[in-house]
Formats: sequence, structure tokens, C-alpha cells
Amino acid sequence: LHPVIPALSLYNFWHRRARWRTPVILATWEAEAGGSLELRSSGLQWAMPIGCPH
Repeated sequence: LHPVIPALSLYNFWHRRARWRTPVILATWEAEAGGSLELRSSGLQWAMPIGCPH
């Protein structure tokens, strides 16, 4: 076997595992916070970019 193939398999394993855990972690945080975290906005989402004067 080529040495890269096992490394890619290991990467794919951890990548799939991380994607599976993300919704579970978010649901746990929401339960602890007492609601949906998506309803709370950070100021960064609404920040307006400042253009350079021409």
C-alpha cells in the first residue's frame, strides 16, 4: 500500500467523526443556555465594512 492511503483514511475517519459530533455539541450548548444559540447574534455578523475614501 502507498503510505498516503492510510493517512487519508485516518483523516476521513476523524473528519466524519468531527462532523457527527458538531450537532450534538451545539444541541448540548443550546440546552444549557436555555434556547437556540442561533437567535443570539454577535456584533461581528452585523458589522459594516468601512470603505477606503477615493
